[in-house]
Amino acid sequence: MRKHMALGLAGRIIVSILLLLFIVQIFDWMLSDDPPVDQSPEMRIARQVIAATGVIDKTPPAERPALAEALTGVALIVSVAPEPVQPKERFDAEIGEDEEDVKALALLNREFGREGYIFGMAEEPLGRWHGVISIALEDGNWAVFRVPVEAFFVDEYEDGWFTRTLFWLLILMLVFWAGKRLARPVRRFADAAERLGKDLNAPPLPETGSRELRRASRAFNGMQKRIQRMVDDRNLMLAAIAHDLRTVLTRLRLRTEFIEEEEQREKAARDIEEMQSMIDVSISFARGEAETETREPCDIALMLKELASDLGAPAEGSSEETPRLTYEGPDRLSYPCGPTELRRTFRNLLVNALGYGKRAHVTLRKDGSGIEIRIEDEGPGIPDAQLENVFRPFYRVEGSRNRETGGTGLGLAIARTVILRHGGEIALANRPEGGLAVTITLPPAG
Repeated sequence: MRKHMALGLAGRIIVSILLLLFIVQIFDWMLSDDPPVDQSPEMRIARQVIAATGVIDKTPPAERPALAEALTGVALIVSVAPEPVQPKERFDAEIGEDEEDVKALALLNREFGREGYIFGMAEEPLGRWHGVISIALEDGNWAVFRVPVEAFFVDEYEDGWFTRTLFWLLILMLVFWAGKRLARPVRRFADAAERLGKDLNAPPLPETGSRELRRASRAFNGMQKRIQRMVDDRNLMLAAIAHDLRTVLTRLRLRTEFIEEEEQREKAARDIEEMQSMIDVSISFARGEAETETREPCDIALMLKELASDLGAPAEGSSEETPRLTYEGPDRLSYPCGPTELRRTFRNLLVNALGYGKRAHVTLRKDGSGIEIRIEDEGPGIPDAQLENVFRPFYRVEGSRNRETGGTGLGLAIARTVILRHGGEIALANRPEGGLAVTITLPPAG
């Protein structure tokens, strides 16, 4: 469960950044020196009215019109009048319905007394409904403050949930973008490593990006070139060994003709043929690990059907009519692959299944996760402890190296090399009802 839930690099970067932002926000709340202040629109307007009234009261009457004009803004219109404005709807702290209105009125009560101000809603002269507050000055005049209704709702947009939600959505988008961008070079290296595992001649990585990325790309490309040189050198060495060994075997084959005893001559010839076959298979295996066949669309279903028909037909002279090898699956299934090497792999696995199990059945399935080929035989199976060992080169369940009982021990090793080169997997398992099941999975095309 833990393996499936593990986050990728991008996910870890995103979680780390979000956690850091959360910790910074917590510390900001804990270390803030600002005292808690009621920032509701009603309370803020009440405080502005109290401050402006104090300034107007201390200003000579002749200068008050200019001061009122200077104090006037978008959310507060100030004037000085000999009489208070009587609102059409008056508010009072004892009968207020809204909690914020009651708190603001209570503040005005404490500052001016209940008779020192008038607070309510009016319609003129602004032509629309607005709040109006009249405050008695010391000389008998009144400071009149008109507040457009919109001013009471400013904070709902500026400091409310909508603004905070929009802010955090923007932060999340930036964090996700940054996480994906930071993880992109790692994904690029992973893709390049997978390509190199399937094809040593894959194109090199572009040496672009930051200084560290360019250095890593150069190191990766250098490693690829060194591997290619090592493989080329090995192929040259194998070609030289093959040539020299074939020359020696040819001389030995000629010398066997001078052996007078016919039985010994035939045994020597068989030994030479076996040695020749082992050398050819071993060299083919060593070369095949590095040589990649050009990928092209081929019909896997048709390939398996033809092999089943060719290999599964009853032997000549046999009274048996039932095919020894049956196929189940779609009639057509195109897949990009190396047709020759994949056909040879399927053929070797089917021949093994028939050789050990007498009868076999091959199934082909395709779904969203890729392609599955399953070959089941009716043979004795393989001991569980050796299911993985049989993929090792030259390893055979039999203790001898007699080709009649087990070949050279390279068949499954070659099959795994070819399947891995196609990005797939091959696994063996003993069937509960007896026999061996070979399961090959190939990734989706593309």
